[in-house]
Amino acid sequence: MPHNKTMRITGGTLVRRRFLVPDMVDDGSVRPTPDRVREAVFSMLAHEINNAYVLDIFAGSGAHGFESISRGARFVRFIEKNPRVAAVIKENIKSLGLDVKASVDCGDATNLERFTPTELAEIIFVDPPYTLKLSLEFFVGLTRFLAEDGLIVYRCFKKEMPPIDERFEIVRDRVYGGTRVFVMRVVR
Repeated sequence: MPHNKTMRITGGTLVRRRFLVPDMVDDGSVRPTPDRVREAVFSMLAHEINNAYVLDIFAGSGAHGFESISRGARFVRFIEKNPRVAAVIKENIKSLGLDVKASVDCGDATNLERFTPTELAEIIFVDPPYTLKLSLEFFVGLTRFLAEDGLIVYRCFKKEMPPIDERFEIVRDRVYGGTRVFVMRVVR
């Protein structure tokens, strides 16, 4: 599979290391998070990322997960629906030397029932294609993967709101160009 596009890790121990971006970026199937948005998000998560178990759902390029490991996460579990995209993430894990710090599940993240939590996540990244509309049931289903004080980081189009109810609290709400990032936690 030909690759000519790469992204770089913006901070941490792997800063400036490059990783391949799946060629599906050209048809809109993969929507990599721009560097400045990732930098802002990880600056918000600076105190939570160290030694965290991270779940990167709708992984795409894997940028959130690779950035997490670089900035101190102990392990990242990627979930990606497209087998070709998942293969690129696996290739990047190998080339970045992260075999013991990451795993990839190939499957549809909108159907979370088919996945078993291997460990509860301190941080879950939810970065679906903009055309995919998630439901309240999806976010409620996510909670079985989330540690007690865990955070959900949801990226969407700037005019959107997450489909959540009083069971969730929005901790941060930031807009970066056409992108909006919500950091949420479950009200316990």
